[in-house]
Amino acid sequence: MQQRVALARCLVNDPDVILMDEPLGALDALTREKMQSLILELWKKTGKTIIIITHSVEEALLLGERLFVMAPRPGRIHKEYQLPFAEWGLKRSLRDIKLEPEFSTVREEILTMIWNMEEEIMGGA
Repeated sequence: MQQRVALARCLVNDPDVILMDEPLGALDALTREKMQSLILELWKKTGKTIIIITHSVEEALLLGERLFVMAPRPGRIHKEYQLPFAEWGLKRSLRDIKLEPEFSTVREEILTMIWNMEEEIMGGA
């Protein structure tokens, strides 16, 4: 409920851009799914730019049209993706989208990329 109230307080000011920093991190799985759908509906209805910072690869894939994978130290854009999944999520269940082969392929590519960056930082441990 706190996340919904925070979102409502933000929308009262009618901003052009909404910045969300780990907005769903503290939520249980079911509430997280409901909030993801709410964010997609908000995006469609308002046409506002929503920038979400998250460590959840699945969440980034589901909610983003553009996804930037950041490289650590120094922080820079390592790779950019143009994604169809948020648009799909306006018409389909987010759970169904997670089962799509294209979704799984991109998720695994990103997770492998992040894993390899971490290995490089840690000295290949």
